Amino acid sequence: MDESTQKQPKIRLFYDWLIQKYDNRLAYNERTETVELDGEVFDYSDIANDARLESGIVIGKQRAQELVRYLAKQKSYEPPKKITFFSVRKPTILKAIKKEPWLCPHGLIPYEWQNWNRELETETMLSDNFKRQVMLCMSSLSEMTIIKTPSVGSYRLKHLIENDMGEYISNGALLVAVIARSIPYKPYPSSPNAAIAISKNDQRRLQKKRHRF
Repeated sequence: MDESTQKQPKIRLFYDWLIQKYDNRLAYNERTETVELDGEVFDYSDIANDARLESGIVIGKQRAQELVRYLAKQKSYEPPKKITFFSVRKPTILKAIKKEPWLCPHGLIPYEWQNWNRELETETMLSDNFKRQVMLCMSSLSEMTIIKTPSVGSYRLKHLIENDMGEYISNGALLVAVIARSIPYKPYPSSPNAAIAISKNDQRRLQKKRHRF
């Protein structure tokens, strides 16, 4: 709230009333982008009328709601991500490798990079750490809208999922999750990455989250 806004009498009176009534009880949930009152979603659609009835303060509905959000955002927080646990077992990994024989933790190995060991790469992909990465990807992907045409690169999407889940994710773990959930994808030529069919709205939603990696 800028200085000129604070000096407007009606706004100052309303804001003082708001602080007296709700301060330390309001917070802004950055994950859901909602105002909360005592930990629950707050319906403040009629807050201007409440102020008029209780204190005789007359203020526009839209401005009143903006001030509620402003006050709440002084206590912004992001709750821990709720993880949907998916079972990631050995067959899940092996099925993905069968479909994409050059799949490894780094992604899809291009033909010219084939100085590698399938047995060792498979052993890494069957580790508990890799399985957890796949599970986190499946949890994040389960909240996204799948589209028909692959549009976002796997390397970009894996960083967005890292922002969402708060843990490191490998490119290969994301591709295993994509295959397991039957999400359309298209490998890029001579690249370990692939295009994945996830909506732009979900990309924008995840882009807003704090970067942790």
